[in-house]
Amino acid sequence: MLALTLVTATSISFFALTFWLMNITSVVDKAMMVVREAFKTIADSHIDENSREHAVQKAAIEVVILSVSIASRSLLALIIGFAPVLVADLAGIASHRIVLAFMGRWDVILSATILAIILYAASTKIWPTS
Repeated sequence: MLALTLVTATSISFFALTFWLMNITSVVDKAMMVVREAFKTIADSHIDENSREHAVQKAAIEVVILSVSIASRSLLALIIGFAPVLVADLAGIASHRIVLAFMGRWDVILSATILAIILYAASTKIWPTS
């Protein structure tokens, strides 16, 4: 049980650290800003139809590029998060099926979520963004 818990904690930590280092939330914020600006452009009655269409097409291309960036960064975080599970399986410490089943339990998900919220709240107090 100890090995299972350690592999799970390591996996979740690797995922969270990679998610943070890859700056995924900032890319999502940027994509949302582009979408908001596109909607403002669509609603602006002072802009002619051709300019509006050009601006919206430019925003659409930017959102697609940002979406690919978000997806690739997220995939990398998942792969790095799965690495400890794979290493533990290959080393004979814990089967990946047992670890993944353990990670899927409601109490493990709830505990990891609560811990992540606490760490996030603490980090915003220690390193405020503004």
